[in-house]
Amino acid sequence: MTSPRPETITCLAALRLAAARWENATGLAQTYAEDEDTIRFATVGEALFWASALDEQLPRASQTEDEQLLAGMQYARNRMTHGLVVTTTEHAGAVWPMTFPTHWNHYRWRSADDIPPPTTGQGKSDAGQRLTAYRAVWEGQLVSQTLNALTAHFENRLT
Repeated sequence: MTSPRPETITCLAALRLAAARWENATGLAQTYAEDEDTIRFATVGEALFWASALDEQLPRASQTEDEQLLAGMQYARNRMTHGLVVTTTEHAGAVWPMTFPTHWNHYRWRSADDIPPPTTGQGKSDAGQRLTAYRAVWEGQLVSQTLNALTAHFENRLT
């Protein structure tokens, strides 16, 4: 495998940073006196942006390599980007294993039934494979775990 371009390494670092800001959204909201939901919308959108950029730039080992993970990512990114749709939802209660600092609420990807489908313009073609993949791999899953899976996927593609 050829060495990745420096810009690709920077893009992976940007994905890691966006995922870290997602994890620290409560603290960032306090630091910037901003609504936490706004911080979360921005950071998850940024993470999906960088993951999509990496997916476009890196060759896949096979057509089926994490296909549902990536197609679901494209669906979520397209809904956020082209529909300005909030794709995550807050749930009360901690999740296990506990991490510190502890969060008493957690966030999951919204049900596809609760996300308005694209009707015109960019993303209109998402009603097929990408929606199916979102339902199978993303819907109801913890946002943190999905962002970690995306990061690990691209780290593996770079090695």
